Amino acid sequence: MTTAADLFVLAYVLVALFGDLPVGGLRKLTSPLTRLVEWLGFEQHWAMFAPDPPTSDRDVQAILERPEGGAVVWEPPRLHELSRWRAFRQFRYRSYEHAILYDELPPAFEGLADYLLRRYQAERPAAVTLVSVDREIPRPGEDGLRPPPRRGVLFAARPSPDGR
Repeated sequence: MTTAADLFVLAYVLVALFGDLPVGGLRKLTSPLTRLVEWLGFEQHWAMFAPDPPTSDRDVQAILERPEGGAVVWEPPRLHELSRWRAFRQFRYRSYEHAILYDELPPAFEGLADYLLRRYQAERPAAVTLVSVDREIPRPGEDGLRPPPRRGVLFAARPSPDGR
């Protein structure tokens, strides 16, 4: 069992080291391992360690407009609001959300909109709009009020006449 764990750790370290390299070369050696690491939900994105780290945190919201007015707002699970076990089990949602927000899965907009139109079919939504919510991250040691989040439309769709 120890050997299996050691091999997994070695494979993960190789993927972590070579995963963000350009396609080809050393990255080609780790591509089979990369698929396994991604499937397990252990992939990493190293932008936070860059010389110029991100200054904001982005989330996805969906706004489903009701035909009579008003709207239903849908958000994926927020891991910080869950128990550790539930956050571990729901992590794939955050990974999916990250891929949508950072253009790793642009075709997923349509799939998510279609899923939400089906999920809220009883509400008879007139339209669904996927929105990015961009919240500024204060610098280390910086206190004070943050500006309100910025919102931007990612995708908008209306259900087809047959209700889909």
